[in-house]
This record gives sequence, structure tokens and C-alpha cells, in this order.
Amino acid sequence: KSIEQAVALQRAERRVSQLEDANKRSEEQRSTAVQHAREVERQQLAISEDFRKAKAQNVSLDQKISEGREQSRMAAEELHVVRNDSKYELTRTRGALDELRYMLKKQAAARPSIGSGSSRPSLTPMTPLGSR
Repeated sequence: KSIEQAVALQRAERRVSQLEDANKRSEEQRSTAVQHAREVERQQLAISEDFRKAKAQNVSLDQKISEGREQSRMAAEELHVVRNDSKYELTRTRGALDELRYMLKKQAAARPSIGSGSSRPSLTPMTPLGSR
């Protein structure tokens, strides 16, 4: 009977040793899993921060694009105004030139040519256009 008890004791000690080893491996795996979970959490926080920064940068770029479009529209409008003003000025200047030509022809027709028959108008000062 004591041999049977010794064999049973050895089996029990082996079983305890196996369970202790299994428990030790399980504890190591749990520790590794906890470390991995912490690392993944740090990575997730870093990714979240990168995403937040990228989102803020996107908002800033969208604002700059909007400002650029507004400046472009304003420049196009200013160009349109300048073109219209220059067309108006050109038309006004042409009208003044035509009026001056008419007045010179009228003045030349009112003065009879003396001498060689030159048809050049005289350069006598006339009243300014705006003072009529």
C-alpha cells in the first residue's frame, strides 16, 4: 500500500508541477497580452491625435481655398470694372476728338484762306470743351 501511495504522490506532484507550469505560461501570456493591449492603445491615441491634426489642417486648407476663390472673384470683378471704365474713357475721348475735329473744320470754314490756300487750321486757343 505504501508503494501505491508513493506512486499516487508522485503522480500528484507531477500533476501539480504541470499545473504550475501551465499557470506560469498562462500568466506570461496574460502579461504579454496586457503589454500588447497597452501598445495598441498608445498607437490608437497617436492615430487619433494624427487624425485630429489632419482634420484641423484640412479645415485650414479649406479656409485658404475659400479665401483664394474670393480673392480671385474680387480680382475678376476689378478687372471687369477697369475694362468698362477704359471703354467709357475711350468712347468719351473719341467723342471729344470728333468734337474737336468738327470745331476745327468749322473754324477753318469760317476763315477764308489768305495767300497760298493752305487748309491748315490756325492754332489759336479755343474755349475748353467743358466750359460751354
